[in-house]
Amino acid sequence: MIRTKVVVALVASTFVVGAGVAKAVSGDPYAPVVTLVVTPPGGSAQTFTPHESDTVTLKVGSTEYKFRPNILDAKPWTKLDVYIFKGATATAPDQVLGDIEVTTGGPAVTSKTNPAFKIQVTKVEAGKGPEKK
Repeated sequence: MIRTKVVVALVASTFVVGAGVAKAVSGDPYAPVVTLVVTPPGGSAQTFTPHESDTVTLKVGSTEYKFRPNILDAKPWTKLDVYIFKGATATAPDQVLGDIEVTTGGPAVTSKTNPAFKIQVTKVEAGKGPEKK
């Protein structure tokens, strides 16, 4: 009887912890929102609005690249580091290609990655919190 209760408690706690992890992975709704403009080689600029430390994906040809902005300073959030990843494939996980420091409202900066991307942060705003359903 005690074993059954322990097993039930472990299973229940797994679901509770699992739900918390899933929520954490989806990002912090209170984190600042970064307006990120990425220009791939030979392509047109695309604008993304991830929360700080979330990733966005851009497909170039058949390859996916991911970009993750991280704020380096306190409000008004003028210095950011943008990490660039090559997306996972069936045989390899995500691969860090490099990072680039950019200034909010500054000009686009060309990464030293292969391929090279032009990256610009036009603004950073406070997160609005969770959406109401």
